[in-house]
Amino acid sequence: MPSTAQVKGDDLELAVRLIEDAILAAGYKGSISSYEIESKKIVVVQGVRHEIDLFVKMQPAPGYESHFIFECKNWAANVGKNEIIVFAEKVRCLNVSRGYFVARDFTKDAVAQANINGRISLLRADIYEPVQRIAFPFVVASNIKTINARLGLRCATGERLNGLTDQTFVAGEVSVGGAIQSSQAFFAKLLDERASEVAAGKLDRSCPEGMYTFDLNGTQDVSDRLLVVGGVRVAHVDFEGSAEVEFLHSSLARVVAVAGRGKQISARIKTEQVELDVLLVQRDGLDGEK
Repeated sequence: MPSTAQVKGDDLELAVRLIEDAILAAGYKGSISSYEIESKKIVVVQGVRHEIDLFVKMQPAPGYESHFIFECKNWAANVGKNEIIVFAEKVRCLNVSRGYFVARDFTKDAVAQANINGRISLLRADIYEPVQRIAFPFVVASNIKTINARLGLRCATGERLNGLTDQTFVAGEVSVGGAIQSSQAFFAKLLDERASEVAAGKLDRSCPEGMYTFDLNGTQDVSDRLLVVGGVRVAHVDFEGSAEVEFLHSSLARVVAVAGRGKQISARIKTEQVELDVLLVQRDGLDGEK
């Protein structure tokens, strides 16, 4: 079993990887031709093994390639000059464009040692593990509790298929895209989709947590699903009824903020049925999440 120190180190390494991936992905759409990030990469130089927490290979254009390395130390104590000296040797041996050392803080001697080498950048990481409501980014979930609704089916001409009753949905079978399915399961899924769609259109971050009831009345085009019921091709489904939806906000579990790079945010949404962990990445100086 990994030690607590190793787990903490791996957590910081993962956060840095996600942040750097978000930064590089943004560049990939513009000035970067391709990139690759490897974790815990072993590089052998003249018979000497070097373990690299994160190894980044980037191609700004065909025929050009740059390498960058990251060292991540999630220590309670400040990183000292000896760790910087060892890291500087990795930067020299691997001949990378730049090395980034990420830690909670550094001693004055460590900062002075890094300044001697023009290819080393020190990045401070602030790690918060509160349990509170998250302000931004904002994660919400709609948990469907009950659905009280009826379905009506119509063919492509708009004619209602009166020969099909509620019993058809409970006991029969349907063909969806040529595959036979239980009609009960298919129409239950269709109702869930309708309830989720309606809730998503009415609930946003300004709504308080709680139970909401929504009308599901409306029509959905299902012609693209190749739905056949009782030998008849169905083009439209009419909904009539309501759904009760539980609306939940996320709790903020953890934030890792790397100065000048970005933040990795762990949010948690808990319902009676499931506990969902969500990872979000916010790049510094850029809008949006990844």
